[in-house]
Amino acid sequence: MADPAVTPYDLSVTTPECLTMKVVIIILAVFFIAIGAVLVRNSVTLSIEERRRQTAIVAALGGSPRTLVGGTLIEAGLLGLVGGALGALGGVVVAHPIAASLSDFTVKIAGNESEPGKYEVGAQVTVTATPSSDSVFQSWTVNGTVVSTAPSYTFTVSTDQVLTANFQ
Repeated sequence: MADPAVTPYDLSVTTPECLTMKVVIIILAVFFIAIGAVLVRNSVTLSIEERRRQTAIVAALGGSPRTLVGGTLIEAGLLGLVGGALGALGGVVVAHPIAASLSDFTVKIAGNESEPGKYEVGAQVTVTATPSSDSVFQSWTVNGTVVSTAPSYTFTVSTDQVLTANFQ
């Protein structure tokens, strides 16, 4: 068991812009999932309409309604699964370059190389905020209290804390 005096602590660096961006991304994700569900429904409905004759033949040859519904549900499930997987993969491929180009700042945390963001009590940590060309760094704050107005800030880890980089 680890000595409590050297328990690793998490250092989280957040900005108000990050939180706003997360909310926007969640709203867009829900919107696109709803669109995907409507598209799957329309595809399955069209598939059922196009196969009316085949469905009638299967029913005439003794196929049960359960067999017909089961086949349709399996087709719809596979269509949704494959479409969802391809959409998620495409979203990740497209989102990474866009997110990187929209970043207002860069935060670099020097210190623990084996587990970035986790530091031992007493460790010296340096954070550096680099704003984009249209932003200006204002300050570093912890719980609303300004701890530094310099873009590079070095401190000694003593407790869990959320360090916020403020930009204008």
